[in-house]
Amino acid sequence: MKESQTHNNQSAPYPQVIEDVREWPIYQLSKNKKALIQAVIEESMRRIYVPEMGKTIRMVAEAYFQEEKRIVDEPWKVDPPDDVSFYKNLKKELQEAASGTGVDPEEERKLLKKLVERYVIEIVGDFRLGTYRLARKMVNFGFSRVFNRFSKGIFKSIKSQQSDLITRMIITGEIEEIRNLASKCTLVLLPTHFSNLDSIVIGWALETIGLPAFTYGAGINLFAHPIISYFMHRLGAFRVDRRKKNRIYLEVLKTYTEYVIRQGANILFFPGGTRSRSGSLEDRLKLGLLGTTIEAQRKMILENPVSPRKIIVVPLVMSYHNVLEA
Repeated sequence: MKESQTHNNQSAPYPQVIEDVREWPIYQLSKNKKALIQAVIEESMRRIYVPEMGKTIRMVAEAYFQEEKRIVDEPWKVDPPDDVSFYKNLKKELQEAASGTGVDPEEERKLLKKLVERYVIEIVGDFRLGTYRLARKMVNFGFSRVFNRFSKGIFKSIKSQQSDLITRMIITGEIEEIRNLASKCTLVLLPTHFSNLDSIVIGWALETIGLPAFTYGAGINLFAHPIISYFMHRLGAFRVDRRKKNRIYLEVLKTYTEYVIRQGANILFFPGGTRSRSGSLEDRLKLGLLGTTIEAQRKMILENPVSPRKIIVVPLVMSYHNVLEA
């Protein structure tokens, strides 16, 4: 086995693997967000719609009943303000569609598309270059203060702050190999999960070793705080609502993640699903969304059998003396 490359001896961040941020896949997807939304809607419709009479409308009806129950039993501040009115109208349209002697296939597709569009718009994330640059400065400054609480030079340059952090937040592993893979493959990062601030720490580490920004799924409850929501929504996070377990929503979520992987966007999953409170490694992993990686690779091989872009799964272990919130 090759000896691991460590970041301990570095006094500055690695150069970016893709120097121009505008060439990052995550930036390109956000730049063409309307096309992304439309592509995911169309692919979701192809995957979900069932031509047999009545099956699609039953799926929509089941989704409606589950959503109505969610609105009553588990309302959250982050829920869309038109939730009640949207599903009230959907119920009315379902009743009208089922009132005749048979269900019109076009009416079925119309009802399904209405729900699919809502889910896609809710899930799809964004990536703003200005917000990314601002967040990079804020994270360097914030972590610099955490690890140099009583030191002088609060207003050091960003470069100096990052150099200081490199000696305190240690990154080890096959860094050069991962950088090389990132230049020609799509990376799927699977970290352990201990702290509420893991996503920020991982983002800092990835930027420090020169990798393009990753997209990642974040619980929709995290978007309830306006400041957190502002940054997460503009830094590549896509929203996941774990209350929604109907087939249509789950298929839309899988379709979205699979699509962005096929477009070359690096992606991060926490396979444990939530934080490990004890600090031990997770022994029960949630592999649902990770399964989209296999399907994405299969489709990429079918599309380009000679030289398909490869998807590389990269495990990552987080380790703290104390989690940052402590």
